[in-house]
Amino acid sequence: MPSRPFLTSLTTVTRKELMSTSSTAYGYVFNVRTKADVGAVLIKGMDFYTDKFGSINYELWTRPGTFVGYRGRYAGWELIATGSIKGKGAGELTSIPEEDFTEVSINGGGSNQGTRAFYMTLNTKDLVYQAAGGGSFVSKADVNVHDETDEIEVYDGEAILAYPFPPQVCVTCIPRNLPPFFRTKY
Repeated sequence: MPSRPFLTSLTTVTRKELMSTSSTAYGYVFNVRTKADVGAVLIKGMDFYTDKFGSINYELWTRPGTFVGYRGRYAGWELIATGSIKGKGAGELTSIPEEDFTEVSINGGGSNQGTRAFYMTLNTKDLVYQAAGGGSFVSKADVNVHDETDEIEVYDGEAILAYPFPPQVCVTCIPRNLPPFFRTKY
């Protein structure tokens, strides 16, 4: 169990990036990994980016380990947040209400043991993300560290272009080198 007594957050996007990005998907999957010399980390909340105002339905799923090889299968994934909230619109992150978020721990030690996958989805194609530069469809998911703190690394993920979670072999799961636009509270 994590022992650090204070709350930290990591925001993986700048306001300028929020205002200049327009690619949308139903969802995205990405991995968060602890650093090798760090103990367990407790994830206490998450924000996401949609440019929509008004009511949106969301789900946040997680699994220990990587999403690679598990995309499109609900087996092994745990639903940790679901509901309907009001999107904050262009330029603002939308917070999953604390009372709707089930805290999850990421084991310490980095590597595979310290990895946790997240799948954020809406039931509409309104999650905003940054597509790979140069039109590349070569996945850098779980290869490129998009952002990090002294304790965790957030990796590039993949856009999910269908709802619900499409099968692993589905062509709508287009690999994108994308930074997930999140604020992770831990």
